Amino acid sequence: MAHESHLAPTTPLHQQILTHLLEPRPTDGSAFNVSVRQAEVTVSEGTDDNAGVVISGLQAQLLGMLLGRVDISRLTVSGNEVTALQFPNAFLPP
Repeated sequence: MAHESHLAPTTPLHQQILTHLLEPRPTDGSAFNVSVRQAEVTVSEGTDDNAGVVISGLQAQLLGMLLGRVDISRLTVSGNEVTALQFPNAFLPP
């Protein structure tokens, strides 16, 4: 499933609107929409057909990516590749 991006690749990260859908593989948990606009992060449970990127994997892999322990290349990614590669930079691990 391809998605159109709301981003221009040359727009600085802090000025972009990043929309992601974190989707655990079937029966492994709920999906979450993550939207980043400047310093504001919005997270909601469910699916968003307008997400610029869908990142799928086991729940543990998705958590590992958010914590900076799993590289996004180990997950299934569909949609805008530029947006997907920026996701780890938008959420610095603790």
